[in-house]
Amino acid sequence: MRSARMVSALAVALGLALAPAAAHAFAISLTNQSSGKLVRWFTKTIGYYLHASGSADLNPEDANNQLRQGFKLWMAVPQSAVTFTDLGYTTSKKVIPLGYNGNNKNEVVFIEDSSWNAGKYVLGVTSPSFNPQNGQILEADIALNGYLEKWALTPNKYFQGYQDVLSVALHEEGHFFGLQHPLYGYDANDPPTMAPAVDPYGKTRDLQSDDQKGLRFFFPASGDYACASQSDCPFINAQSSSGQEAYAGQLKCQGGLCGGITTNLPQGTTALGGSCGGDGDCKPPLYCQPTSGGGYCTHDCQPGQTGGCETGYACFAFQNDPQSGVCLPSQQPVQGDKKAGEACGASTECASFICIQSSDGSYCRDKCSLGAPGGCMTNEECTKVTGLSFGVCIPAPKVVPKEGDGEACAGGAECESGLCVKVSGEATGFCRAKCNPGVCLSGFECKVLSAGGGACMPAGKKLPSGSSCEDGAECVSTLCVASDAAQFCTDKCTDSSICPCGMPCTQTSLGFICFPGDKLACVQDGEVCAGPAECASGACIGGVCVPGCGLMTAGKSACKAGLACQRLSAKSDQGGCLPKGATGLGVACDTDEQCLSRFCVADPVTGAKLCMWPCNPGNDACGADLDCAPIEGGPLGACVAVSAVPPEEDAGVGPETAGADAGGGLDNAPAGTDQPSSPDDGVIYVQQGGGAKGACTLRTAAGVETTPSAWIVLAAFGLVVAGRRRKSSLSSGTDR
Repeated sequence: MRSARMVSALAVALGLALAPAAAHAFAISLTNQSSGKLVRWFTKTIGYYLHASGSADLNPEDANNQLRQGFKLWMAVPQSAVTFTDLGYTTSKKVIPLGYNGNNKNEVVFIEDSSWNAGKYVLGVTSPSFNPQNGQILEADIALNGYLEKWALTPNKYFQGYQDVLSVALHEEGHFFGLQHPLYGYDANDPPTMAPAVDPYGKTRDLQSDDQKGLRFFFPASGDYACASQSDCPFINAQSSSGQEAYAGQLKCQGGLCGGITTNLPQGTTALGGSCGGDGDCKPPLYCQPTSGGGYCTHDCQPGQTGGCETGYACFAFQNDPQSGVCLPSQQPVQGDKKAGEACGASTECASFICIQSSDGSYCRDKCSLGAPGGCMTNEECTKVTGLSFGVCIPAPKVVPKEGDGEACAGGAECESGLCVKVSGEATGFCRAKCNPGVCLSGFECKVLSAGGGACMPAGKKLPSGSSCEDGAECVSTLCVASDAAQFCTDKCTDSSICPCGMPCTQTSLGFICFPGDKLACVQDGEVCAGPAECASGACIGGVCVPGCGLMTAGKSACKAGLACQRLSAKSDQGGCLPKGATGLGVACDTDEQCLSRFCVADPVTGAKLCMWPCNPGNDACGADLDCAPIEGGPLGACVAVSAVPPEEDAGVGPETAGADAGGGLDNAPAGTDQPSSPDDGVIYVQQGGGAKGACTLRTAAGVETTPSAWIVLAAFGLVVAGRRRKSSLSSGTDR
């Protein structure tokens, strides 16, 4: 996604009553651009990981909560069924969009250093890896540009150079599950979230009808996505010969379902001067030229020459190429007389010809020189506005003293009382009224401060166990004790379940109290852990607590759909639920993380390390035609083909004879497992003759066996068209 850059504040007030473009704008991609399989997930439950550092411009959790909110908005689309699950934090930023290999985790991260390689005006890149044979997305990572862009929690700072996290998150999360950029067919004044550029006024921070239609296409609540007309079916995005985004076709609406491909794309019908979102909206040979007032259908002209434009139109020059231009309605800007600070609707109303939008409206502003002293009035500062080469005098932020009634503060200068009090155990300070000893309002009591003086603190507000304290009166339990390191609030206990995590119930000279110690089975799923003993689930994998599970069930663990049980160690029959890997059963592997089953062991028959299903040798649950054979070095076994079955009976001759391709699922999967059939698991299963009986591998179209890694390709969704129509933007226009 790109930022919609303002290249000039000298906007032409065209004043046209423009009809919105046709309401049809969602797009998808296929494995071979104009043919092949739909690129999509084969599950309706998809997990993701965030990075605890969030954005350097914001409180980390505030930034991450905006990313979570984006996923929640997609999940709330009516008549759809998809679950995006927050699986906790990742510790790595080596994601696919930066060129790294996948790690079987769907990660969403802000890139804050020079490893960002997509350029200044690309706000985010989403890169899935998928199987080109069936289009199944196996992993998708999102990288957001924290290196060359600044981020805010609202869109009203756009013209001060900040990007809205939610607007961009929603867009990239659409790419995450398969949506592509709509190139035209939408109202440019009210664009969909998946439009190629973020809207500076926040219009892309909620989902439009076509965004929602796109989600339902991939994840219908029941049955298949239905179409009533051709406009209900998506366009197919691909790259043109010049490397630009283009429509390669559209899925047909046939019998109420979208299927088959037509390259007979609808022709634009918008005439000269009409509103457009892309070239396809305009009646050929016109094209869509973006301006600060929206997109307009137009054609080329040469400024200064007569007869180049139709009656009522004039030739407006490009900003950095005055010898070229386009025809736009000939209403000429008439310079207004409004002074700096007066409300405006267009730059032409201002004496300075500069009208800037802010959070409380649009106002005339004066031009200034960046970096030069003076130039602006008192209480104003010369500010860089995105897309302008000069500065604009903007009112400096006002520091308004806060009341002494508990408003959050960073220092005393923010408070009317001059007193900002931060209590031990609390993340922030709060303005408080002074008392020495003084009298406080009802509901407050005067408490002596360690630095001297007193503050009116909420009466009865006590600190929980684990908080730092100076006196028992500060604690809920009235018990403030000292250790070698510090003093802290605590409480008496009978067992550790009533104590905070990391404060087990310990016998001391005061009896049994909650005392700082090891975290014992109290860290919740998704939180950071140092070992399995810390986790309530008993499973700590990759430094994060995950739901616990057992491996003695031949695939039938308690894990949710899309997850598999990975053992805690080589000799453990207990594990944690994690997203399934990309490597299918019977295929060579190096680590558990690679496997669809999360179980990579030496085949009891051949000794080769393969992805297999775990099982209990003492209670075979592998199902018909499979035995649970013990594996070396632990209590677990692996499901293998029954030894009595001759190898030649198991051998297949190609994908066309494989049980999975015939629609019946994997022939040798354990009975009752959640192993999906081949259209759902991302690999093609065929029986391998002459080797380990029952093992599975991949076969290319030419019949050459290979591993899944050779089948997975990376596709960078979200890398937007570099540049727009013509050499530059108009002097009155907007360049996306």
